[in-house]
Amino acid sequence: MTSKLPSSRGRTAIPVPRRPSGAAVTGLPVLGDRDRELLALLAEGRSVRQIAAAMAVTTNTTRTRIRRVQRKLTVADREQVVRAARTLVPA
Repeated sequence: MTSKLPSSRGRTAIPVPRRPSGAAVTGLPVLGDRDRELLALLAEGRSVRQIAAAMAVTTNTTRTRIRRVQRKLTVADREQVVRAARTLVPA
C-alpha cells in the first residue's frame, strides 16, 4: 500500500510505501509492557482499585488504560478484555 505526499510548487508527488505495523505482521496487537502488566492483573481478577495500586497510578488512569487496551484488542467491553487477557497472558 502506498500513500502520496502532497505535491508542492507543481512538483509531482512521489509514492511512499507504508510499513505495516507490528499488528499487521504478527496478527496480534502491539501491546507495551504496561499493557501486558495490566492484562496480567486483569487475568488474575483484580479490581480497578487493586490494579491502580499495583501499577502505582490513579484509578482514572487505570480505566483509561483498560479502554485503550480494549481498542487495541478490538473488543467490545471490559469482559472481553478480561477474556482476552486470560488467553494472551501465560498463567
